[in-house]
Amino acid sequence: MEGANGATNWTVGCAENLTLQVGDVLFKIHAHVVEDASFGLLLRRPFQQALLCRFEDLPGTKVEISVCNPANISRRVYISTRPCTGRAPAVQVISVVNRSPPSISLPSEQVIAPHLFPPLPPVDPALVLKYKTVDKKVQPIPATMPEEFCTIRCISEDPLLMLLPLPTHPPDFTPGERLTQECLDELDLNSDGFLWPEELKLVIHILKVNELTLAWTEEEKGRFHDEYFAPVKIPVIEHVPWADKNLPIPPGLLEEVIKIFWEKLAASVYEHSDTLYHSRWFCVKKKNSAPCIVHDLQPLNAVTLCNLGVPPIADQIIKSMAGRSCYTMLDLYLGYDQCSLNIASRDLTTIQSPIGAIRKTVVPQGWQSMSPILYTTLQQG
Repeated sequence: MEGANGATNWTVGCAENLTLQVGDVLFKIHAHVVEDASFGLLLRRPFQQALLCRFEDLPGTKVEISVCNPANISRRVYISTRPCTGRAPAVQVISVVNRSPPSISLPSEQVIAPHLFPPLPPVDPALVLKYKTVDKKVQPIPATMPEEFCTIRCISEDPLLMLLPLPTHPPDFTPGERLTQECLDELDLNSDGFLWPEELKLVIHILKVNELTLAWTEEEKGRFHDEYFAPVKIPVIEHVPWADKNLPIPPGLLEEVIKIFWEKLAASVYEHSDTLYHSRWFCVKKKNSAPCIVHDLQPLNAVTLCNLGVPPIADQIIKSMAGRSCYTMLDLYLGYDQCSLNIASRDLTTIQSPIGAIRKTVVPQGWQSMSPILYTTLQQG
């Protein structure tokens, strides 16, 4: 089991109908048992839903937590909280204790010899992090959004009307410009044998017809057409340009980071800039250990007018998909890089990189209003 802080541990077992009590409120939950973790008891969504748990941020770093009695929903019980420092050690050898039911005439407790599991991956201390406290979060400016900053979306015709009819007897695959034989083998479309041969040929035919929408490299990645989705303009108040100092780049990553910048510059994600703005940026490791460039947009978010749009409620989407089969999934391949940024707002994203001062030509990831804008664009597109 892998925790949110990156720690990996072996599950010892499960406890069903575990009875817990908060004040005079009794409730039952199911729990996974691990040998060692960065917490004593972790209560997540089932607990929050069963007891209508409520979290309220107080001034400073304090958080007030209260639960509701299922038998009397008008009464709430408040739980005292305190700051806690996380830890995430890895365990390689554990002892499993088998407790037999009391109705069976066996010893009440049997200790099984320690079992050596495969070695767990080492825990990176950098992954043991915590969320930013409320008092340090950068909040956008609450104000009325001027009309000139509204993103215009114009779909002149129904895209579904332009789709070609599906053939009843799809042809055999022939390599194309984007969908080559190597790329098709990498997709591994029918690894579990779920599709019939003709169904597999139809899926491959659809991908071949729409192969220009597929991308495996930065250069092949496209964008939304400006005639359908106008470039995004960042609404800001009057402010003094900022020039933050960069964090040092580890020497071992410098060459790889420079390569990433040149690839994104060739793909028109960045362009050269000459402005007073200099935002801070740094690198983090992705799951495949490749470096990822992150822009620190806190100064920009502090002068941005607030966009109150929110993504859909995840629970509603999950419930609507209950009992359905998921045939395939598509990766947007950096969806933020597919929304063009208005030229009047590009200077706000300037950073000082190893290849010079450059700025974004697409909407930067981490900007406060990006999530609602991207969701609305994808929904209408």
